[in-house]
Amino acid sequence: MYSNLWERCVPIYIITDCDAAGYAIGIEYKYGSQNTGFYEGSHASTAIWLGLSPQDLDHFNISTNMLSNMTGQDHALVAGMLVLDDISHEEK
Repeated sequence: MYSNLWERCVPIYIITDCDAAGYAIGIEYKYGSQNTGFYEGSHASTAIWLGLSPQDLDHFNISTNMLSNMTGQDHALVAGMLVLDDISHEEK
């Protein structure tokens, strides 16, 4: 069934929270994990990301006072993803 969806080019959308964990989930869906990234059909490189992004905070003048502070674990998670070569500059 999944291969049939892949062959039909069914659009895939990613909706996650606008935080480090949400970013990590979206990146894994779009680019695959280190364990599965090399297998055809294990990721959705054409997935479309929906929802609030960090860039939207400035664009829509959303006060950062309403956001939770990032933890050390959040910083480490994002830092690890920013060095990945597969992630486009726009998504970093």
